[in-house]
Amino acid sequence: MCPILRSDGIFAFIIPSPKQRDLRRDGRYALHSFPCPDNEDAFFLAGTARRIEEDPVRAAIASQFVEERSRFPVASPDDDHTLFEFLIETCLLTRTAGHGDPSPVHVVWTPGNG
Repeated sequence: MCPILRSDGIFAFIIPSPKQRDLRRDGRYALHSFPCPDNEDAFFLAGTARRIEEDPVRAAIASQFVEERSRFPVASPDDDHTLFEFLIETCLLTRTAGHGDPSPVHVVWTPGNG
């Protein structure tokens, strides 16, 4: 999935799939970045997702989704693509000096710890 980043949150349209069913059932999620080719830096988010059903919000995010992909034209998400907001409960950033770095730097964020 490709998240839609906005100043008010992280969102994604999820197609009918096991992932959509899981999020509808219990909402827990974990997202992580792809590995970089030249280092082992990583980024991880976890928390709960909530369905967004308000038409004006869905329309605004759908518009952003299409606009961000204008170089590779895509259609607006179908009605059965559920819009979720991904609420963050924990975040981990790992920075390394390259593959095999013996001393990676890990920064953990949770609500309340800045």
